[in-house]
Amino acid sequence: MVKIVIAGHYGFPKGMKKTGEFISGLKHELIACTLHSDEQPEDYKEKLQSVIQSEKDADQIIIFCDLIGGTPFKAAMQLAQKTDKQIKIVGGANLPSLLTGIMIKDNMNLEDIISEVIKEGKNGIKAF
Repeated sequence: MVKIVIAGHYGFPKGMKKTGEFISGLKHELIACTLHSDEQPEDYKEKLQSVIQSEKDADQIIIFCDLIGGTPFKAAMQLAQKTDKQIKIVGGANLPSLLTGIMIKDNMNLEDIISEVIKEGKNGIKAF
């Protein structure tokens, strides 16, 4: 089973979770893990690790991070190397990438999901 975690700063994770669930119609499918301004990087890493470990029925996890190189991204990268779960990280996530992940996560293998997520994330950015 593939689970989706949204990791990021301040309101990003909860906003993406609520919006993703609203548009997709799937409730309680996503997990938000928010970095607050008063949290230290190690504290956030422990919180994200707890989220990952709590998903006992998920052997594959996609972590959508708001910013490549930010604390949530760094924590996810470190944790991905220290777990028996298969974890993929999407840095610089946007709503099109998240919605794609939500809609196809149960119908494709993890590598193909990531490929589609990245493609749709890039296609979701246009100038007009």
